[in-house]
Amino acid sequence: MSTTLDKALSLLNHFSIQQPEFGLSEIARQANQDKATTRRLLLALMRNGMVEQNPETRVYTLGAELLRLAHVRESTVPIQTTIKPILEQIATKTGETTHFSVLSGTHLVTVHRVESSHSLRVSVNYGDALPLHCTASGLAYLAHETEEFVESIISKPLTTYTGATITDAEKLKQQIRQTRKRGFAHVIHGFEDEAEGIAAAVFSRKGFVAGAVAVVAPSSRMTVKQKVIMRDSVIQAATALTRAQGGIWKRAVGDD
Repeated sequence: MSTTLDKALSLLNHFSIQQPEFGLSEIARQANQDKATTRRLLLALMRNGMVEQNPETRVYTLGAELLRLAHVRESTVPIQTTIKPILEQIATKTGETTHFSVLSGTHLVTVHRVESSHSLRVSVNYGDALPLHCTASGLAYLAHETEEFVESIISKPLTTYTGATITDAEKLKQQIRQTRKRGFAHVIHGFEDEAEGIAAAVFSRKGFVAGAVAVVAPSSRMTVKQKVIMRDSVIQAATALTRAQGGIWKRAVGDD
């Protein structure tokens, strides 16, 4: 039963702003499942309001039930109302793109972003899947997850995105330990060539990692001074967002 549930819910991860609707064949292909199985899973999601189907075009879109759940989440664990001004402050202070991401399955998704005003910038789209093993947000998240969760991520074959992407499990564990010790993650060219990111974890009121706030920038602008500004900014933002959820940001920053 849990495997079926996992497969059904994983279908939701394929929807994004860039691709908000799917035909049956297309989503089955992306999910690497046969059409009959995919249709059964989609029907289950439809019965629970998480997916809708256009009766004319037969394409599937996300359902209204997700809006209700999002409202419940925001009403009980408010973060949407506080994150925008905080991200805007970071973007103003650093001049770079800033975003906040949360876990969705085995990757992070961006739920808020403020883009840099520079013509040359690193863009982050809402709903984009951010791998955990090679982004600053991902490492900041993994640094405060359970050992079991971390092992479930890095023990599987990991995608290489650039020549600098680290996919070796032992090297990743070392990066995760370093990130936990110093309080922030800094990834250089791990996900995109000529791009760097600095991120820090955000904690819930119960002390669990709830997401990550990050600043990303072209490497050409990453001076020593800029790195310090970005590092301090994401830590201040992570602290503020943690407090907004009733939590305590409990990691100290070491020298880097």
